[in-house]
Amino acid sequence: PKRIMIATTEQQQEEEEDDSMLLYHDYWDNVRNEEFVRQLPKVELHVHLDGSFDPNILWNYLQQHPELLQCFPIHTNFGQQPCRSCVAQCQSASEYRRLTSTMIRRRRFRKKRLTNNNNEGQTPPDKATANHDDDDDDSHQVPHTIPTLADMLLCFEFFLPLVYNAASPELLEELAYDFGQRQAAQNIVYTEVRYSPHLLHPQPRVAVEAVTKGLRRACSCSCSSHDSNTIVLNQILC
Repeated sequence: PKRIMIATTEQQQEEEEDDSMLLYHDYWDNVRNEEFVRQLPKVELHVHLDGSFDPNILWNYLQQHPELLQCFPIHTNFGQQPCRSCVAQCQSASEYRRLTSTMIRRRRFRKKRLTNNNNEGQTPPDKATANHDDDDDDSHQVPHTIPTLADMLLCFEFFLPLVYNAASPELLEELAYDFGQRQAAQNIVYTEVRYSPHLLHPQPRVAVEAVTKGLRRACSCSCSSHDSNTIVLNQILC
């Protein structure tokens, strides 16, 4: 019996080592695949410019112009949830990102759905003693478990007022330039980016000029860089 136990233990160790090696190879396969895809020249059509704004740039601009907090509505258009107070409560760029990121909201939906499935047939925990992580701090924004179009559009209400009411079109130019830089970093050599200038500035023509200036700067930088391919950024106005 002892020999059988030893053999079983050795077999388990070998299986665990095999599993570890599989995970190791899977990890490096994923890394290599990501590097391979990143190096390939790519095309991206109909990408939304306003959905690609960097929250860090928006947050830094808001810190430089705190008076623009008043441009946010008291409540959102979707679900009448708090808007201005949520932005005002943000203490860092990461917290602001949680409000503006559709990917983070999607992860919250998935987490809440899995939690509900695991808790079926169980007594719900006391809300006063339940543990919450950072992604659940604003759980009032996730009232259900199936994401909708309104849930995705809700994220835009936490930053579009800032862009629309910016003190100058320089913010919009910087956001467009940053978008082009990230496209070049991912080796996306041709992009058709769409946006509505009426949603980005009180004067639509000013919005088009600012975005065009930023995109052209990004294209010029890619032409002068030896580390990336020349990129083309075309616009679709809605």
